Amino acid sequence: MLFRSVLAALAVTSGLPARKVSAFEVQRVLLADKSTLALEMFKDVSKDHPLWAAVEMAVAHEWIPPAGKETFGLDGVLNRGECAAILAHRFALTKAFNAYPAAPGEVATFTDVPLYHRYAADIEALYELGAIHGMGKLYRPGEPMRREDFREAMSKLLKLPANSVPVEEPAANITRGEAVRLLWEIH
Repeated sequence: MLFRSVLAALAVTSGLPARKVSAFEVQRVLLADKSTLALEMFKDVSKDHPLWAAVEMAVAHEWIPPAGKETFGLDGVLNRGECAAILAHRFALTKAFNAYPAAPGEVATFTDVPLYHRYAADIEALYELGAIHGMGKLYRPGEPMRREDFREAMSKLLKLPANSVPVEEPAANITRGEAVRLLWEIH
């Protein structure tokens, strides 16, 4: 019943017919209001935690996997490969890239990310869109991602000025919690 009420309210406020309202938006409202059951239960993210709704949404839509069976790992530092995967999944960029396997003799953009690498499709998709860059012919997927670089990639994907996505201490490494918060706030 609550789902239908939220759906109706979103239809009225958006001016769209109910069938055109995104289920994603209904879920977002329900999670923000804490009016839904938890999809996942993590010991480090209780329903009272300020990032609970963001974590639930991120895990449900597979933007970012949990750190373990019972923990999300909010304070864990993300590496550059993980960030590429998170952004590519959040913005639904890799389906088209994954649909076409590498042609014989095709060479990866970065020498340290061969086409069979776990994050190759994500990194290639973001690079082709100009959202990420490497250091010469290296991407360094295992190194920590700086907050400033994550913000820059998000800004480019959203077609916003670079400083539109706010981060504190830009030179510091981005954590899983910060990434989830930023992804939640932009939608």
